[in-house]
Amino acid sequence: MNRDTITITAERMKALGNNERLAIVSTLSGGKKNVETIRADVSKQMKRKSSQSGVSQHLSRLRLAGLVIVERRGVERLYSLREVNLLGIRQAIDTIVEVRP
Repeated sequence: MNRDTITITAERMKALGNNERLAIVSTLSGGKKNVETIRADVSKQMKRKSSQSGVSQHLSRLRLAGLVIVERRGVERLYSLREVNLLGIRQAIDTIVEVRP
């Protein structure tokens, strides 16, 4: 790996280093969704109410890290994972979580 690849990888890993952002990635593994749907799904996963503004900020962080893309349809914005490879990351995280010391 070269220096640029290491830097980009580290930034993307940092973006995933938040429980609410991981919940967003998990939600988006099911396909394109708008902010309200993401907020509702994240609230269920986190077992607490998430705010739409908070979810929007997390989506912005994931987008800046190159992990999420946004598609505008009129006034609605649909978010999705940039690459299917993120599904593999999510599955790896699920495997790590299942392993309990």
